[in-house]
This record gives sequence, structure tokens and C-alpha cells, in this order.
Amino acid sequence: MSAKKQQRQNYIMQVANELGYVSKEKVAEELETSVETIRRDINELCEKKLLQRALGGAQPYKTTVRHDALYINRVHQNKNERLSIGEAASGLIRDGMIIAFDSGTSIQSLASSVANVHNVTLVTDSLPTAIILYNKIETGQISGRVIVIGGEMNHDRCTAGAMADDEIDRYHFDLAFISCTSLSLQCVSSFNLDLCHFSRHIMKNSIENVLIAESEKVDTNSLYGFANLSDFRRIIVDDRHPIPRPILDYLAKCGTELTVAKLGKYEKT
Repeated sequence: MSAKKQQRQNYIMQVANELGYVSKEKVAEELETSVETIRRDINELCEKKLLQRALGGAQPYKTTVRHDALYINRVHQNKNERLSIGEAASGLIRDGMIIAFDSGTSIQSLASSVANVHNVTLVTDSLPTAIILYNKIETGQISGRVIVIGGEMNHDRCTAGAMADDEIDRYHFDLAFISCTSLSLQCVSSFNLDLCHFSRHIMKNSIENVLIAESEKVDTNSLYGFANLSDFRRIIVDDRHPIPRPILDYLAKCGTELTVAKLGKYEKT
């Protein structure tokens, strides 16, 4: 390898490690060379598993794929983060709306935060979420009805598979709340293929889609990609971890609004 190439690649790695992302156009400008030269350098670094490709450039290589813990464990993790996200997300629900919820502990926290709305129709495949919402109707905190999508129950206490996908396709929604295992510039992903399919069916039948996720999931990848960041009108996260600049720039470019729920505002002890 020539000395110049080594210097370029050292600089590329330095930028990627310091910022979490390197833009091939920006590096080409800074080093006064062609974008094609930087692209070749990045490709070589990716082949060596020092970087991995990202939109417009690359980011440090990650050797692990994020996966979900067991449901019983997730219920007790990140409670304050999920509470903050749920409080922020519940403010989007208005009287008379038809709302879809997919499954997960973040969605359950959102359901716990729903209040003071009337004549709403709430549709979900999650039994815990359905129970939370129905209890709110019974106690007069909200008014409307809860619809549970049928199918075979899985270990997350929700229905999944072809039966659930077929039924959800009969509905149309004003707003859909979607959860995930990971989100990055590459995609929004989950560890469960059946749940990915169900979320995609919800999204295609909804006027507006909102993604909710703890900030620790940002800039990570999981097994199955089911959506892009640009598929969502809004993304809601907590403020525990900072959002990388490349993701902020991409969201601004594609018009996806980002809400960062202030943890201290909703934190309970």
C-alpha cells in the first residue's frame, strides 16, 4: 500500500471513530481528492471489517447484532425511558381517531399513558396492551373500544403470523405506533420476523406512522429490517443517549420529525 493511501485510510478511520460516521464527499473535499478514490478506500476498509457501509459513507464496524431479551426481563428494563416516550407519544392521540399499536414493552408504556381522549378505536395484536387500554375505558379515563387482532399467541403475549397479517389488512388507521429492536441509517429492524411482517402490514394501512424506541436502540442493527427511517412521520426517543449527527441530518433531509422525550420530566421513583 502506498504511503498516500495509508494516510487517507488512517484519516478516514480517525473521522469514523471520532464522529461515528464518515462522509465520502466531505473527506474527498478535505483531502482534495476524488470521491471515487475515497469510495475505493472505504470499500477496502469495509472488506477488512474496519468499517461498514452507511448512507453516503461509512461507520465503524459493529460485530454484534442486537436482539431482544426475554419478555419477562424487558418489562423491568428502561422503565423511566419508556415512560417518557409513552407520555410524549400519547399526546398525538386525538378524539375519534382509529389507532393501531404493534407489540412490545414500549407500546405498553404508551398504552399506560393514554388519557382524556374520547370515541377512539384502538387496535392491537398485544394482549397486555389491549388489557391496559380496556381498563382505561372501564375506569372512564378514555372512551371508545379496543379490538384485538386474532391469531396464535407467541412468547411476547401477542398474536403473529399469517392469520394476524390477513386480519390487520382489513383495517385502516389514522395513526400507527410502531416499536423496534434497532434503528439505524440502514433500516429499522427487529429480531422477530413475524412481528416485522405484522408491523409492515399496519404501516401500509395507516395515514401516519410513528416509531417509538429507547435511545439505546439508535445506531444499532438487528436481524430483520422491516422499514426505513423515512417511512415514519415522527420518531420518538428518550434523551438518555445522544442521537448521532448523520441520523439527525438524514431525518431532516427526509422530513421525519424527531421528538426527544426529556427523561427528567416524566421520571418517577
